[in-house]
Amino acid sequence: MDIFLGSEPNPVWASNTVSQPYADKLMDELKKARAIVRTRLHLAQEKQTDRYNVTHKEVTFQRNDVVLVYKPIRKKGRSEKLLHLWLEPYLVVQQTTPDNYEVRFQLPGKKRSEIVHVGSMKHFIQSASITPSIASGDVTPLPLLTQRWTSPSPWRNSVRSQLSAGNNRGGFNR
Repeated sequence: MDIFLGSEPNPVWASNTVSQPYADKLMDELKKARAIVRTRLHLAQEKQTDRYNVTHKEVTFQRNDVVLVYKPIRKKGRSEKLLHLWLEPYLVVQQTTPDNYEVRFQLPGKKRSEIVHVGSMKHFIQSASITPSIASGDVTPLPLLTQRWTSPSPWRNSVRSQLSAGNNRGGFNR
């Protein structure tokens, strides 16, 4: 197409087509802009570091510590807020890096270990038994609970009678 129009297919640009003062001025402006960006980036990073360090707590675990590991296992059809998010008991085997630990599940037959980040771990605190054992006879049933299960409340009876009478239009009669 270029040959048909009579122009050179691969033109060679003359070196003096761009004025040298404009190019020098552009380079100086770009260098200044880059220096400004570099200083502002440094200030933003310092500010983010300060904000992070205010709430950060350094957590370390020792060998043979019992820990919980955060593993949210979601199940279809189940409410996520009622599922167990922290699995236990894991035993700390060793620290592999400053932020990672090798842990092993503490049940018999489980020999496989995993590498877990320190952010997904927390110390396991064994709680004392809150409920006394029923076998020892220390527990007596509460009269309110016994009464509730033996005789339903009058409100429940009134709702049942309305439903059985055919007045179930999505609410109470007004």
